[in-house]
Amino acid sequence: MEVLETLLKDRATMVLGSALWAFNEICPDRFDLLHPHFRKLCRLLADTDEWGQIVVLNTLTRYARTQFVNPDREVKLPPKQNFLLASPNFNQ
Repeated sequence: MEVLETLLKDRATMVLGSALWAFNEICPDRFDLLHPHFRKLCRLLADTDEWGQIVVLNTLTRYARTQFVNPDREVKLPPKQNFLLASPNFNQ
């Protein structure tokens, strides 16, 4: 785990794909290891090679599905309305 954490801290894009591959093989459900690196992974995604992008995207997708709250479940939104007609200052 210590080696994996060290690899995840690395800023080299060639290392990130391999580090996430190792993460998925060793401990795919330990998302607590990814929490501090989430934003960095998102920023460096465009600079990663094609193989690494696939690994990073798959990992970030699994992370997002398990760690982020579904906004549609929390708040019931009213049906869509014309936002101009719903505006209180529209008639003025």
